[in-house]
Amino acid sequence: MRPATAISADGPKNLYDAITVAINPKTKGRGVLVSFNEGIYDAREVMKMSTTKTNAFGSPNTGAVGQAYDGRVEYYSSSDRERDPKKPIELKADTKLPRVDIVYMYADAPADMIDMLIAKKLPESLLLVLEMVT
Repeated sequence: MRPATAISADGPKNLYDAITVAINPKTKGRGVLVSFNEGIYDAREVMKMSTTKTNAFGSPNTGAVGQAYDGRVEYYSSSDRERDPKKPIELKADTKLPRVDIVYMYADAPADMIDMLIAKKLPESLLLVLEMVT
């Protein structure tokens, strides 16, 4: 991804495309989607592929389900997974959810928080590091 200070920053275009996708009638009932680099992806299939390229995210197993360009939205495929919009996940009273610690990172950020969380050795903890582009 290019930061907002770079020539031809991709953030504003990705935001524009995401809004275009969200308001398009063809999007209704498709579940959670991710839009970037003019592609539309099923959110369950997206993963980070590179830390330096403009197409840092991708969906290697399924590819894009559509494309957003010039204010238009086109879909090529859809997910075959079952969806019930009234019941997206099932949680019972005794369901124990994992702990998720969130650490925001940026260039030259100290690693103190990550080191502290690793030192705690929480077996049920997930560590989510969000990279902030400055």
